[in-house]
Amino acid sequence: MKTLKIFPLIALLGLSACAVTPLQPPPATHPASPAATEAPLSKNRSPLVADEATKTTDELLKDQQTDSGNMNNMGSMPEMNH
Repeated sequence: MKTLKIFPLIALLGLSACAVTPLQPPPATHPASPAATEAPLSKNRSPLVADEATKTTDELLKDQQTDSGNMNNMGSMPEMNH
């Protein structure tokens, strides 16, 4: 039973040691440091520029939208009127 009384004391000592010990600031080379330099910017093209795959997809979707334009007239179907 003495061991059960010692566990809270060990936990309290461990937690108090963490609270009292001051944290060391990270070195300037560490990414979390306020003095660290920012990541270099890549010179890639803008992600908003449409490539060939995007243009092809847009054309396919335009074709599908014009084909499905006739499906919007649901009023002529008696089953769809409630």
